[in-house]
Amino acid sequence: MKDLENEDEASMNPKTKNHPTSKIRQIIAWTLVFFWMSLIVSLSAQPAQQSDQLSRKFTKVLVEVITPFVPGEYIDNLDDALGKANAIVRKQAHVGVYFVLGFLTINAFRRSGIQTASSYWLAFSLSVAFAVSDEIHQLYVPGRSGEIMDVLYDSTGALLGIGAYGLLTKIKKQTKKKEVAN
Repeated sequence: MKDLENEDEASMNPKTKNHPTSKIRQIIAWTLVFFWMSLIVSLSAQPAQQSDQLSRKFTKVLVEVITPFVPGEYIDNLDDALGKANAIVRKQAHVGVYFVLGFLTINAFRRSGIQTASSYWLAFSLSVAFAVSDEIHQLYVPGRSGEIMDVLYDSTGALLGIGAYGLLTKIKKQTKKKEVAN
């Protein structure tokens, strides 16, 4: 009888995985992961020329914003600066996009009730496996190639996103402890 009462109390607590709100949060968390993966695949499916045009547009805006703050002797040729900046932007895009994927993935695993350190390994493994599959996918896209270095950039981004999630979780717990203590 006591176990049944504890089970009923647990199902009424929004922090337990049996609570309806918890299930909804879990579904939302995984939906965000799959949405983000779909976005990555759609960007990877762009032929090389289309992908390069998109990143050059972004890079041009970025360079135009930054240029007024850079001393003139560092930028001899704006076209050369755009080309160098575009290469950097494209690689940093890998890190940034997979930062978000890592963050969303660890959140989804944690919302699914995996609260142990294994959730971090699972999130990282899923992110890296997706990065590998995405690079393989690019082998079949006109003008694109699958690059091991891109998987390393992606993995770094995922690791940073997962780390950021862990850091924010730790800060949140410490803040709650301080609030309870006061």
